[in-house]
Amino acid sequence: MIEAAYNSNTIYSRNDVATFDSVRYASLVDVNKGNMPTTSPTFWALAKPVGYVAPAVAPVEKPAPDFDAKATYKANDPVTFNGVRFVSHEDSNTGHTPDASPNWWAIAEQIAPIGSIVPDAWIAVAQAIATSKQATAALETAIHAVAVQTGGSFKS
Repeated sequence: MIEAAYNSNTIYSRNDVATFDSVRYASLVDVNKGNMPTTSPTFWALAKPVGYVAPAVAPVEKPAPDFDAKATYKANDPVTFNGVRFVSHEDSNTGHTPDASPNWWAIAEQIAPIGSIVPDAWIAVAQAIATSKQATAALETAIHAVAVQTGGSFKS
């Protein structure tokens, strides 16, 4: 596992940690290269404390239920939102819309049911949907980083 200052030429794997502007970020995916931590919420999340390993995305064996803003999700719970499969990062995940809350959700590694083939174009579409609110997510990440550094907390 890598833990060093962010370098746009480095290829990061899932759970590698890069420091950018004095904030630690964890890579959410393998083969993460050239994606700035502050502007790429589908590739990076704020890093957990030293020693913490993000939960692995469990293979999807049955269709994920549609996202329900009133439901409370646990870490690794899958949902479908706007046709895209997401997995919760955290327990007590309530009211956080998957495509706008990268600190709470990640695109699942398997978007379609087992046995179907997912063309690269559909994966790109799913990633584009998930990053449509990138500016808001980047701002939320920055606010969270300031809150953490000052001893407070912030969750979108």
